[in-house]
Amino acid sequence: MKNRFPDILPYDYSRVTLQALADDYVNASYIWDISPFVPPIIITQAPLKSTIVDFWTMIFEQRVEFIMCLLSDNELGGDVYWPTESEKNIIISNMVISLQSISKKNHWTERIITISIPDKKETSTLVHLQFTVWPGSLFPVSPDPFVMYIREFISLYQQQKHHSNPLVIHCLSGIGRSGVACLLLFAILEVTNNSSTLTDLTSLTNKITSFRKNILRDREHLKFAYQAFLTYMKQTVSNDGDSIKSINTSFQEEKSPINTAKTDPLNTLDAFWASKRDKK
Repeated sequence: MKNRFPDILPYDYSRVTLQALADDYVNASYIWDISPFVPPIIITQAPLKSTIVDFWTMIFEQRVEFIMCLLSDNELGGDVYWPTESEKNIIISNMVISLQSISKKNHWTERIITISIPDKKETSTLVHLQFTVWPGSLFPVSPDPFVMYIREFISLYQQQKHHSNPLVIHCLSGIGRSGVACLLLFAILEVTNNSSTLTDLTSLTNKITSFRKNILRDREHLKFAYQAFLTYMKQTVSNDGDSIKSINTSFQEEKSPINTAKTDPLNTLDAFWASKRDKK
């Protein structure tokens, strides 16, 4: 079994393929060419015991230097896929996975992990940033901790040399939380590098949904992404009242198309969304 959920599968044209294994399938999707300001992203499910070799093979082959994990240890249960102690390496196929350091903060845990292939004398290092306070199947009461987490992720990413290597984002299924994180990450990078205009979240949503089916899952995930982006903008701009008012106005203008059948990006996620929405 390679899929956590039988109905959550990558599109064939955007799926990641494994080079070193006879079976090249892994439940993971590329997202690329969104804008010149954002790196390629791989969205994937949390690895199962039966797919942990596939997961780490993908990480090594794609030269991944950052993993964004959106699950707590409790949510992962027995599927924690990284070494939890520096003295206890994980040996997977021909790879040795080692924990070099760990730093626990209020809302996330940062790990430095190395992947070694002794036979080939190859080693790679990555940052594993785990968001630890997402409240189960609900949403955080405030988007502030998640915005801080994305800020930290961007800060660490910008310190690296290889910005062309893909970043990996995952939750349990590779949709929902992963879509929120992807959209917020892209929106922040866009507005950071092109501050003259407010990022068009509807356009970004339409782009990322073309690479992975149901990536934002439902209306509430999209709503939380908008709230988180507004929080980021309020934190970023000056304390000038007109600036805040302008941000709020733009945010409302961005939100309004969501309620129209013609431009609702969730129509692309669910063919029956328009009828469901009209019943609410």
